[in-house]
Amino acid sequence: AKQNYGIDLKMFDSRLSFTADIFFEKRKDILSTRNTLPTITDIQLPKINLGKVNNHGIELLLTGTPILSSHFRWDTSFNFAYNKSEIKRITDDVTEFELAKSRTGHDSDNCGPAWIYQQVGQPYGIIRGVTFKRNDKGEIMYENGLPMKGEIEKLGESVHPYTLGFSNSFECHGFTLSFLLDGKFGGKMYSQTNAHMIMFGRHADTLPGREEGIIAQGVKEDGVTPNDVKVTAMKYYMALSGITENCIYDASFIKLRELSFGYNFPTKWIRKIGLSALSFSVVGRNLWNIYDKVPLVDPESSFNIDNGQGFESYGLPASRSIGFNLNVKF
Repeated sequence: AKQNYGIDLKMFDSRLSFTADIFFEKRKDILSTRNTLPTITDIQLPKINLGKVNNHGIELLLTGTPILSSHFRWDTSFNFAYNKSEIKRITDDVTEFELAKSRTGHDSDNCGPAWIYQQVGQPYGIIRGVTFKRNDKGEIMYENGLPMKGEIEKLGESVHPYTLGFSNSFECHGFTLSFLLDGKFGGKMYSQTNAHMIMFGRHADTLPGREEGIIAQGVKEDGVTPNDVKVTAMKYYMALSGITENCIYDASFIKLRELSFGYNFPTKWIRKIGLSALSFSVVGRNLWNIYDKVPLVDPESSFNIDNGQGFESYGLPASRSIGFNLNVKF
């Protein structure tokens, strides 16, 4: 069941329009994979129906033509969406289940393990993993100079609740220029690439302390005494990589998704060769990560296409492409 409440406004001869939509959705019996087996097996994993999932949010769209003349036109559009999900029920006997597991922390891998879980009362797809052990003040605790492992806890939400898009197009004397920005915000990612690079000592963050050793800031295992134990960089960073929390990153991003430049040939030129329209453009896609916080990898990387979002493992970035479009009408 879904309820929508919206408003649609148009002003100034439709040169400015605004649309807002508030929605409330209750879904049930969503088919999802319940991960009860190692991910390297070829055995078909069992399916489970999520009993009830609630979504509510808002979608906004603002479009306009700020400049319109005989020789120049500027069209712009901005959209924003927010979606808050909550698992209300799975089954009468199940209140949580594992949706996916990381490729780290298993089979003698020293890096921290992580899981994507569905849990009643939580948003769709939460990331769990090993945390730093801390005292009551939130200070990291160390044993023999190495960070101590805490409990397995929620480390973030794998699905971005906020999305936005911003597009502009300009036209002047037949020339066209357009671009599209898009972004997502609020989701987290466990980067197994960064965890491995830290473990192997190939990450830029492992440069400090290689010659003089490391005395990490925090307290000893009693939770009070400041840590003063020096350890080698290799021991420290290998221990650090075993704590999942260390490689949980804000996966928010803004990208220049598309940029296009082209030319529409005048009708009086192309009529002579029997055409009604002719245009040519150069188009680039995935040209620039304007903003992101995940080192080494694309924040959109994922090692599967299932519901287990929030994991990355040596993911290749999205392909940057440049192409040409030729549009001919007879």
